[in-house]
Amino acid sequence: MSLMWLASRSPPPSTPLTAHAPSSAPSPGSLASFDLSPLLHYDPAAAVLPDPKVTPRDVLPDAAPDVMCTPGWATEHRHVTEGMRDDVYVEYQRPRDASCCLVDHLIALELDGSNEMRNLWPQLNDPKPGAGAEDQLENELHKLVCSGRM
Repeated sequence: MSLMWLASRSPPPSTPLTAHAPSSAPSPGSLASFDLSPLLHYDPAAAVLPDPKVTPRDVLPDAAPDVMCTPGWATEHRHVTEGMRDDVYVEYQRPRDASCCLVDHLIALELDGSNEMRNLWPQLNDPKPGAGAEDQLENELHKLVCSGRM
């Protein structure tokens, strides 16, 4: 079973990634059915998101929860080269500067995201929440997936 659930619950690439209220009750087990506010230590409305035309997102086609939930799986599958990082900065017309950004996965590896260019972006350090602020949320979502609650 693939974790295409994340991609299927995300807006299409041509749709701006913004928070919005669901038009109907979310289906049980879907991302929208969870109250994630206790996991956030920032206002999600202030988050800077990538350009969906440059970073539309990408998932691994064959990653199943039983495989992805194996300890160390994301570390083993993290393959972003320095050349890829350079290319991300070029695509976003930003100088490569660690004080500016961190090249990150739009959909986290531990949530079925791929290492492809279409899933990478230079996540700004500022304004907050910036690079690294989403790590706790990604870890909590991973726990929900691996426990079968999502």
